[in-house]
Amino acid sequence: WTAVKVLCVDAGGVVLALASGILFGGVWQGAVVSAFGATVGSSVAFALAKLDTPVRKKALEVVEEYPSLRGIEKVVAKDGLKAILTLRLAPVLPIPIGLYNYVYGVTNVPYPQFAGGIFLGSLK
Repeated sequence: WTAVKVLCVDAGGVVLALASGILFGGVWQGAVVSAFGATVGSSVAFALAKLDTPVRKKALEVVEEYPSLRGIEKVVAKDGLKAILTLRLAPVLPIPIGLYNYVYGVTNVPYPQFAGGIFLGSLK
């Protein structure tokens, strides 16, 4: 999951999510393990965007390129968990879903709200 999330391989995430029920002994167990793995991978991407790295610089460029992403800062700062969960369930931003974690990393969303939104949204 970590490589899939950090490298933004969205199709890989779909395959892992679908296979998790078979790999981990059932739909419920697979869903929880899959959501946990997705949260860990997303957290690595989030952390890379928080730190002063080339990844952060690129994420900031993406935010500047798309005006709709600039509004995300205000929304996630105010209602982080709810906003991230909503965007996880209905990805409407003009970027691949794999980049969302990096965008969240350059915002002021607290990590617990980020992780909670990603985990709950990954249970879908």
